[in-house]
Amino acid sequence: MSVSLLPAERRAIAPAATDRSHTEVLTHLVREGLPVPPGGLGSLWSAAAEKLGTRRVEGKGRQPELVYLAHVHGCPDAPLPRDPGPLPPDVLGLLRAPADGKTLSGYAKELGVRRTQTQALARYARTLLGAPTLACLVHRALPRLRHAGHTAPAAAAPVTASLQTELPGDASAVTAARGWVRATHAWLRWTGPAAHAAEAAGHLVANAVLHGLPEDTFHGHLLLKASATEASELLLDVTDHNPRFPQFDRSTGRAGADRGLRQIAWLGAQVTWRTAPNALGKTVRAAFPPARPLEEPA
Repeated sequence: MSVSLLPAERRAIAPAATDRSHTEVLTHLVREGLPVPPGGLGSLWSAAAEKLGTRRVEGKGRQPELVYLAHVHGCPDAPLPRDPGPLPPDVLGLLRAPADGKTLSGYAKELGVRRTQTQALARYARTLLGAPTLACLVHRALPRLRHAGHTAPAAAAPVTASLQTELPGDASAVTAARGWVRATHAWLRWTGPAAHAAEAAGHLVANAVLHGLPEDTFHGHLLLKASATEASELLLDVTDHNPRFPQFDRSTGRAGADRGLRQIAWLGAQVTWRTAPNALGKTVRAAFPPARPLEEPA
């Protein structure tokens, strides 16, 4: 659907993208001979919001969505910014929220996380993009927001059985993980060495405790999942709260310089990872290949 904004409405949206003050915008409108309604910029934003079909009803804080929709409908007054290059999935997920008319508080509630986590992520986005406001961030990320894509990890064989448990976000989780995997090993009917699986789980959880919990998370928890597949593989997944994984060598697909992850590989498992669907965490997986079937007694 084609959307046509009046010149004054287009000019009113531009400052949100470029972080100009209201006074500067009003000065430009008057200088260019454009009409300014009694309600000022607020009235122009409301008129533009109605034409663009914003989801956000409240007037306050809708500039990021206006900036995004103006570009989507091809009627911006600010030029498309230079492509900032690849952005972390968690940052793209965060900026997608205000572009869709959501507040950071609403986004945190939707994901089931503390508001401090989305606020910390917004500060990180400002560091990456050098923009002071959410509207500016959305504007500078437009080339990525409009063409964001994800590379899906290779699919494992279908899972036939799985169990999961929640662990505390502290050192006690390592011992708990090892004991839990030993206890579930027989139920999953994986015939590989239980000691190797338990040790791998301990290393995964230790890595998550050290690197996967934000500093402002006081009561963090981890999720440990063990699954068996039709191909007789054993999958150990640990999900934490940090979407980045600097310990992993992305270029080679190996476990980088992290000693614990290297030991998992030595135990015979392949280590992979993926960003969580909510983009505020990640899942690290240790996949053990099919174990040799047990020999029948003579």
